[in-house]
Amino acid sequence: MILALTKLLLLPALAMPSLAHGKPAPPSGDTAKAAVAAPVAVITFRSQAQVRGRAIRLADVALVESPRPRLVAALGAIEVGVAPLCGHSWTVTADYARVRIRQAGLDPERMLLRGADLITVSRPDQLLPGAALQKAATDAIAAANPGATVQITFAPGDLHLPVGVVTLSPQPAQMAGSEGGTIAVQVLVDHQEAVVVPLCFRLLRSAPAVVAVRDLPFGTVLTADELRIEPRPVLPGPLLLSDSSLAIGQQAATPIRGGTALTAAMVKPAILVRRGARVRLICKGSTFIATVTAEALEDGAAGELVRCRNLTSLQEVTGVVVDEQTAEVPF
Repeated sequence: MILALTKLLLLPALAMPSLAHGKPAPPSGDTAKAAVAAPVAVITFRSQAQVRGRAIRLADVALVESPRPRLVAALGAIEVGVAPLCGHSWTVTADYARVRIRQAGLDPERMLLRGADLITVSRPDQLLPGAALQKAATDAIAAANPGATVQITFAPGDLHLPVGVVTLSPQPAQMAGSEGGTIAVQVLVDHQEAVVVPLCFRLLRSAPAVVAVRDLPFGTVLTADELRIEPRPVLPGPLLLSDSSLAIGQQAATPIRGGTALTAAMVKPAILVRRGARVRLICKGSTFIATVTAEALEDGAAGELVRCRNLTSLQEVTGVVVDEQTAEVPF
């Protein structure tokens, strides 16, 4: 009987949890369900976001919270889209972010995703003037070609770049002969290459040039007082007039501003005979000289052929302009 009573007294003790060793009681059913339902991370999507890099990451468009720092870092680094062009924007969906989380090997069902379903992502920009590119290229070429003047063939346009510290790094110029070539300017933003801009250039050497002293209207007959010689940067070859004798007595073929270096295309032989003017028409032979009065039917410079009408016979002949009053008929 005593043995039976002892067993009866021990049964409640065996059924109770042991507290002597600090072991907790097993959780109830509600407590176990709550533990399973607790999310491992909470991801709150913003309605708008900005990015600076070329990829959109989850940390750019959402606030990632978790008691596990490594999980926060892994989630934040997941790419959820390609960044828009600088100065532009487009959208990213929360559903696509969920797909990317799963593709990264994580289970979005164990996370709480909330906030905006559609996120507008923009990429701020800064403007780099084309003049800055041109100056960087010009300075680099000039340093490699002392005494030469650099002329960029086509001025570069302005660039839209990501926000950051901009550095211009001209590469060594590639010469095409002695007159010019190409040079590439590397554009870095925060020490990362953003774009490489190629530029074409010409090298100009200093040479004597005929320069207009004052503004010369169209048709002006040039004299020595209206011209001077001074060194100018020029391309190799006879593009600019280098001797005043090549311009004196010529006529301005176009309006010329003072200080302009003259080219052969800016001048033309001066018109001596005007259409409708009376001229002396001379015909020379080996044993005779005949002179008649004629009317010029067109303008003509010295040495040019002009049509004239013989006022005596009314016949049309062609003569070479000698001066303002004379034309000679070849015989």
